[in-house]
Amino acid sequence: MADFPPAKRYRSLFSACTLSLVFVLAAGPASADPGTDWTPATPPGVIVTPTRLLPEVIPLPTEKVPLPMPPMVPAEPYQPFFEIDWSVALLASRTGGTRGSRYATTLVPQFTATRTGLRSSFVFGAEARLGVNSDQLTRVENVLLSANAEYALDSVTRLSATASLSLNQDDPNAPGSSDQIIQTPLEGNAQVQLGIARQFGRFALALDTELSRDQQTDTILVGNVIRQNLDRNVTELGTTLRGEFELTPILTGFVEGSVARNWYDAAPQDTNIRQDGWDLALSTGLAANWRDVFQIEASVGLGERRFEDASIDNFSSLLYAFDFAYTPNNALALDAQLSTALTPANAPSGSQASTDYAITTGASYQIAPWVGLRGSLGQSWSVPGTDPVQSWNFYAGTGIDFALNKNIALNLDYLYTKAQTLPRIPENSHQISMGLTWSR
Repeated sequence: MADFPPAKRYRSLFSACTLSLVFVLAAGPASADPGTDWTPATPPGVIVTPTRLLPEVIPLPTEKVPLPMPPMVPAEPYQPFFEIDWSVALLASRTGGTRGSRYATTLVPQFTATRTGLRSSFVFGAEARLGVNSDQLTRVENVLLSANAEYALDSVTRLSATASLSLNQDDPNAPGSSDQIIQTPLEGNAQVQLGIARQFGRFALALDTELSRDQQTDTILVGNVIRQNLDRNVTELGTTLRGEFELTPILTGFVEGSVARNWYDAAPQDTNIRQDGWDLALSTGLAANWRDVFQIEASVGLGERRFEDASIDNFSSLLYAFDFAYTPNNALALDAQLSTALTPANAPSGSQASTDYAITTGASYQIAPWVGLRGSLGQSWSVPGTDPVQSWNFYAGTGIDFALNKNIALNLDYLYTKAQTLPRIPENSHQISMGLTWSR
């Protein structure tokens, strides 16, 4: 063996050790004991979590990663566009009095649809009262279709619109009616009203414009004689202006004026003079409202009827109006009204131009959730000019309602009526009725 210098021997020894270490590292775990946990060295400052390297934790690039589900929000309750309410009543009645006794069956359906928004509201209504009596006489007692809408332009300005169509037919056997009438005419009325109201601090103005049309069918008299009522068909256009001033938070004073123009289709056959003309009215009064519990309005004014034909005398009269309502709770309600109207002459019926007055009162009380009481009282009379009262009518009624369940109610009613049209004697009637009402 050759003798190497010391430096060369050390370099040769270092190279041999380095080469041996490289072979050991190259062999790796394959040459190690299978039970030995061998982990490659990690550079300083690098932390590797073994679980993050597992294939079931790190998805492959081709896999679709599901997006996280949003939190569950509970569904809002269904809100219909219109709130619907309806009812149907079937009544059976017996009427007795001066003109004998008779039986009748009456059907009374009602329907309303209401929509209320942030700035607007809409109400559509329909109701009817259809009857047939023991004489096989079918009568449209009352039919009413209506639509009302309101819209707030801003906090102090409001628009309103109303349209209605009504039909009614009087009872030919009612007290005070003519003995010569077999079938009364069917009376129809259609009207459209537009209005605007604005608040100016404590002062408020309201302007309404109305177009209406009254139409009547023929009257059938004794002997099947037909009497036309063209002279009762009239078209009217009018406007009303009302100004209010808030005296206190409860009390308000107001002034109201109205002008209306009317056109009749024909002149009465007896006079051959058309009754076209103007209706003028001016009134003032006070209105009070305490928390919608106590409401009252009273006014007095002057009304005048002017005819285009100079041969007909104009006439005027004082106008009185009163409206009262008291609802202290959900169980009790009281109301009363007084109204005055100027009515032109009706030549076929023999009535003169007159001032008509009407007083009505009503009350209801809910004794329990399943039983309620009702009552009404009223009287009307006509005064032709300065002459004595020409005709009058009085009625009083009471009723009781029993709720059989949340949808069906039993109704019992009694109505007393007494009337007189000069020069005939007074007549009266008593009516008892019973029925069932189905409601939503």
